[in-house]
Amino acid sequence: MIEVVNSLQSADESTRRSHLEHLSHGQESYLESLAKNAQALDIKIDGLRFGYALVRDATVLEFCIEQSNVSLANSALAAVVKFANANSILCQSFDTVFLSAAKSLDW
Repeated sequence: MIEVVNSLQSADESTRRSHLEHLSHGQESYLESLAKNAQALDIKIDGLRFGYALVRDATVLEFCIEQSNVSLANSALAAVVKFANANSILCQSFDTVFLSAAKSLDW
């Protein structure tokens, strides 16, 4: 079962940088400015962290799932949206996992 919890710390910068570096383009400066003050959420399964999300003002700004668990992306994003009571997503078109998961929610 997928569980979403508030992170006890800000987003793990090493994990975050790794995720952003694997995208085909760099993070847009507008999203980066919003991410600075976002709430970090840990995405877990069986108590083990396998992803994170950044949420600010009920908007999901970043969403990252370990490659080995990418098949859970749709369910994980749905869990993030529910946990954070999110009403919008800001997703870069080249972030294919995030975009695909957002489309699965009809956003």
